[in-house]
Amino acid sequence: MLGLELFATYPRPAGIEDHSWRVYGLPGQGLIGLLTDATTLQSYRVDPELGLVPAHAYSLPPGGRAELAFHPDGERLAVALDDGVYLLTPSSARLALEAPRLGGAPRAVLFDRSGELLFASFEDATGRSHASLLELRGPILEPIATVPLLGVEKSYHALSLHPSSELLVAQVACGQDGTWASFVEFRDRTATRVPASLDRPGEIFSVVGFAASGRWLAVLSAGQVQLLSWPALSRLAAVPPLSDGELFDWHACYLGERLVSTSHAPGTERHRLVVWDPDLRVEAVLAWEKRDQRYLLDLAGLPGDLLLALGDRRAGLLRLSAR
Repeated sequence: MLGLELFATYPRPAGIEDHSWRVYGLPGQGLIGLLTDATTLQSYRVDPELGLVPAHAYSLPPGGRAELAFHPDGERLAVALDDGVYLLTPSSARLALEAPRLGGAPRAVLFDRSGELLFASFEDATGRSHASLLELRGPILEPIATVPLLGVEKSYHALSLHPSSELLVAQVACGQDGTWASFVEFRDRTATRVPASLDRPGEIFSVVGFAASGRWLAVLSAGQVQLLSWPALSRLAAVPPLSDGELFDWHACYLGERLVSTSHAPGTERHRLVVWDPDLRVEAVLAWEKRDQRYLLDLAGLPGDLLLALGDRRAGLLRLSAR
């Protein structure tokens, strides 16, 4: 049996709202970003001995809630705001693509592995969702392909990549209306939505993304975690929460090939963080009470079997190790 040991803690900055207390960046590559106030993002390199080591500070453009994506070089950022997509360095910020040229206000952004392309999802004037493939041309972004996405209007968007192929996962979620996941293949400056999809109106779920092998992806709902094969999307395994009456929360991540989830029992003080092996067998459990952390807001798996958990009161850096 493995255990999760607390390695370091970091206070939650004052004035950061719940929806903004999140892990940005490239956690699997040991680079993350956290807001230190409403307009400043601090990036950190992950050191297995020192924990989070400050790297760069960025001044975010005004404009409300922002969605962020790190460039693979670890220094540039793409920031999605209502008026368009900005490109940032530690010393500058430039509006690289106005929302009308994109087709609507961007909802999510993500660089490809080369850093030459940026994906941006948006809703058009009719409320339909799309994903655009943008090319980085010096200080500007140029749209080169756009595909429609499944979903409904006024939704939350999230983007992720397959670990080894040119495939984008675009998730569109709208509370009780349901969740949709479209898969977009991009190559040779084109983008095409592939036939495979998760089209589940009225069903609430979250796509955790692909495992490091790329052979399957995890889908999380309140009542179960499922592993789905790729590209067939057939169910490989599924597990409920560890106890009757317990529900999964919406925060999950990968730690290498392992999956990490959180759960709680409504009306009690019991909360748990669970590490699952690739066959969804329990490898480690960490329990806590509300007087310590009332709830978690985000999770990120980091190199060196480190796990960063953002709670309502502070962030905890945990290490997975043999007991």
